[in-house]
Amino acid sequence: GRTKRAFQAFSEASKLAPRDPQIWIRYGFCKLRDGKAREALEAFEMAIKLDPEIAAAHDGARRARHVLGGR
Repeated sequence: GRTKRAFQAFSEASKLAPRDPQIWIRYGFCKLRDGKAREALEAFEMAIKLDPEIAAAHDGARRARHVLGGR
């Protein structure tokens, strides 16, 4: 379905531009919507590592941690 195609697109994009934090943020939100909070958190943390100033990455990480029970 659409979700699988989105994951494939983000996977390909991350290979083409692995240092683009926006790709990791979008991937994280996609994973979060799919109920995969642990994978989402990893994506948001990668975005934060690449650019610590992006608020959306911090917001996504907070949301993923909340879903994971504050871990």
